[in-house]
Amino acid sequence: MTKQNGLGDPARRYISAWDEMMVDIWQERIRRLGIIHTGTLYRSVRSLGVRDEGGTVVIPHSFIEYGIYVDAGVGKGFRHGNGGDLGFHPLREPRPWLTKKYYASFFNLRDAIAELLGREAMDRITAEFR
Repeated sequence: MTKQNGLGDPARRYISAWDEMMVDIWQERIRRLGIIHTGTLYRSVRSLGVRDEGGTVVIPHSFIEYGIYVDAGVGKGFRHGNGGDLGFHPLREPRPWLTKKYYASFFNLRDAIAELLGREAMDRITAEFR
């Protein structure tokens, strides 16, 4: 991540730490919810590296698409109105490994960065009397 976006070191370090922490949180949720039959979803969760795109900080993560269906409690063969009964597996229950923590953490990140940027801005303003 470059400094083009105006973020100072404290904000950049905070974002990088958050990026890594989210991978740890998701993997821990996957483990705790027992979504580890083959380990494929667990191993697929990763950070793609924080980057600056024209002044916007992008924090991309990656995981196999199947993880979305596990989170929602649906899967192959799911049809609207069948209640998740796929005919070969007990009723599918949502196992919220992804969204439950992500949105709350994302908004906490935004608040923390706003505070850090506010402090940086305050540190750049000085008063002078003559």
